Amino acid sequence: MHQTTELISEKYQDDGKPTHRSFTKVKATIKEIDNILRTRQPSVRKSHEKCPLCSGNNAVIFAKKTSEGLPVNRQICSNCGLVYLAEYLLPEFAEEFYSKFYYRLLYRGVSAESLFENRISTKAFSWKRHQYVKEYLGKSYEDVKLVIEIGCNDGCNLYPYHLEGKTVIGCDFDEERINLGRQVGMTIHKGDVGVLLEKGYQADIVILSHVIDHLTHPLEILKKIKTILTSKGILYIENPGIYCEGNLLGLSRFEFTYWFELGTLQDLLDLGGFNLMLGDETIRSIFVQNKDVTNLENGNNNGRTNRNKRAKDTLKYLKQIETENLKTQSGMIGLLKKFYYYLKTISD
Repeated sequence: MHQTTELISEKYQDDGKPTHRSFTKVKATIKEIDNILRTRQPSVRKSHEKCPLCSGNNAVIFAKKTSEGLPVNRQICSNCGLVYLAEYLLPEFAEEFYSKFYYRLLYRGVSAESLFENRISTKAFSWKRHQYVKEYLGKSYEDVKLVIEIGCNDGCNLYPYHLEGKTVIGCDFDEERINLGRQVGMTIHKGDVGVLLEKGYQADIVILSHVIDHLTHPLEILKKIKTILTSKGILYIENPGIYCEGNLLGLSRFEFTYWFELGTLQDLLDLGGFNLMLGDETIRSIFVQNKDVTNLENGNNNGRTNRNKRAKDTLKYLKQIETENLKTQSGMIGLLKKFYYYLKTISD
C-alpha cells in the first residue's frame, strides 16, 4: 500500500502525549497498553494490505496517535473515502483489550453499577434508540419477538425491549457489566457473535450500537448477522459519524478501527448484502437484508457522491474542524489567563 502523510494538525504527531488532561486518570492503563503495542509486535497488530472497502492501494495518514497518546496511523482511502486504522488488532490482543482495558479507558473510574443505573433511566439514549426503531416499524413492532444486541455491554439498549416483554439476548466480554444485565433478568452471553450462532437464534431486530467501528473484519460479522436475522428482520446500527456536529470522537479513540460517514457505512453494508432504509449522519441507521451484493470495484455508485471526491472533501472537513477546535481552545486559554491576572490584581 502506498501511504502519504498529511496530518490535520501537529497535535496528532506520535509523541506519546495525551491531547487532553482527563486521561491523567488512566495514565497507568495507557502506559500498559503502550508498552504492549511497542514490545509485543507483531503479535498485537497487523497492517491492512489494501482498503477493506474498495481494495484501493493509496491512503493518506492524517493522525499518528489517539487522544490517549497511543501510537496509531489513522488514514483515509484516497479512492473511496473510508477512514480506518492502517493496523488492526489481532484476535488474541483484541479480546485482552476489551476484557481488561476498554472500560477503564472509556469510563475512567466511574463504577459499572452507577453507569448501569444511568444508562437504563428513561432519559438515557437507550430509550431514544428504542423509540427510533419502534417508530420505524410502526404497527409491525407488535410482531417483534426476539431482539439481539452484539457487544451489548451491560444490556442497557436491550432493557426497554425487556420491560415490554420481548425476549432479549446479548453478548459481550466484560463479566462485571454482563452480570449487571443478568441481574435484571436479561440473557447475556460472554463472547462474540459466534456464541449466538451456536445457539441458533433467529432475531427480528439485531442491534449494533457503537460496535461496527470497533470491528476488525466487519464483513465477516455482517455475514454472521444475516444467519441470525429473520428474512424480514432489521439491523439497527449506531456509531459516531464523521459529520456529526463537528465531533472528532473518531480521531480520539484507540479502539476505533473504522470511522464512518453515512455514505461509507452504506457502501460497507451494500457489500455485506444490506439495504439502507433510514439513516442520518449522527449515525443512526436501519438496514434490511438484500440478496444483491454491490461490487464497489465495478464502480456502482448507486447515485451517491463520487468516492474519490468524497475522500478529498472528508480530509478537508477534518482539517477545518480541527482548526476551529484549536482556535476555540486557544481563545479559552486566553480568557482564563486574563481572568487569572484580573483576580491577581484585585487580590494584591
